[in-house]
Amino acid sequence: LLECISLAEGHGIGPLRSAAMVGLARVHLGMGRVRRARSVLSGDLGGVLEHCHVRDQGEALLTLAKCHLASHSAGDDGGGEEGGPPSLASALRELDRSLAAFEEADDVRRAAEVHYLRARAFHLLPGREAERDDVAAEFVRLSKEARSRSVAREGCAVVSNWDELRTCVSARTARG
Repeated sequence: LLECISLAEGHGIGPLRSAAMVGLARVHLGMGRVRRARSVLSGDLGGVLEHCHVRDQGEALLTLAKCHLASHSAGDDGGGEEGGPPSLASALRELDRSLAAFEEADDVRRAAEVHYLRARAFHLLPGREAERDDVAAEFVRLSKEARSRSVAREGCAVVSNWDELRTCVSARTARG
């Protein structure tokens, strides 16, 4: 990843560098280094939003939203803000932006993940239960749609037992 960033910088490939920086931020977030992840994203978010594919934009915004949610969970929220703690308000704002990007890219699986995280954020805000329930229902709907798209892409119906699974796998193997 670091070599990719270095090569992209050396050859002046800004969009590739920006996309790699999003990957680096995701690694930092996965390691629990929330502030470092947010710092990496903040430095390259403009380049991602300006030059990268809409799916990469959605990933960057989703990662930033996850940073805000992690900050809230760790109690690193600072002072209050209208509508809830700053990290939750920021997370919801970035989740909305990432949802728009994933919808434009027709990425149902990622859109479902965004709805799940939005439902979790609304759950933490007093008086937002109705919004939580609406968003959770959308998560369930999109999860089912993502599953059905996956099944359609694989060419097998949903299997309910091992015999059906073996038949499906055999048919796919025979097709090549």
